Amino acid sequence: PAASGAIAGVVVDSATGAPLPAAQVRLLGLARGELTHDDGGFAFEDLRPGAYTVAVQRLGYGAAERAVTVTAGARATVRIALASSAARVSRRLAARWS
Repeated sequence: PAASGAIAGVVVDSATGAPLPAAQVRLLGLARGELTHDDGGFAFEDLRPGAYTVAVQRLGYGAAERAVTVTAGARATVRIALASSAARVSRRLAARWS
């Protein structure tokens, strides 16, 4: 539809910047979701203009959410960095023992 918009983005590792394939990406409140591609990319087309929350999770990483506003005839872009679960545990242990 002409009055629709889109959300496109990429999911990356917060430490290395490497793309994360096979991350689950969902639009909260809607029954829409997909897995990221080999390049970490994802896209949701034909969205009504308005505010959305993009939720991402991947095995071995912490989850993340981002607020995104879609406008008619435009593609909103978002880059979401996930921290590995191992890195979060290491930081907690280092803080505890220092």
